[in-house]
Amino acid sequence: AILASTVVYIITLVVMGSTFVRHANGTDPSHAVSTLVCAADTSCTYGSYNHRSVMATISVWAPLIIIGIIAATSSSALAAMISAPKILQSVCNDKLFPYLDKLGKGYGRDKAPRRAYVITFG
Repeated sequence: AILASTVVYIITLVVMGSTFVRHANGTDPSHAVSTLVCAADTSCTYGSYNHRSVMATISVWAPLIIIGIIAATSSSALAAMISAPKILQSVCNDKLFPYLDKLGKGYGRDKAPRRAYVITFG
């Protein structure tokens, strides 16, 4: 998975680097060749340096990029919310910190860390 992610990032870097100029004013294609003029007189509002949503600009459908950002952020947040009580339970069961061993108690068949959930989400 790490190798696949690295390859995808490198391919994205190459595609973006070959399709997007650093400074552009959006109307004059001569600035694609000579970007120093556009950068010097600050007439550039496009390009990878001035326009922050480069991926949305070069994508087929711009809202898909925003949806992907929201999905990735939500996935990371949910993973952290689910794993934090389990990690706290493991730390408490290992007695790494004194007086926290009561938070490591599990309930039910799967030893759900209810006390750790209260502390984590509290």
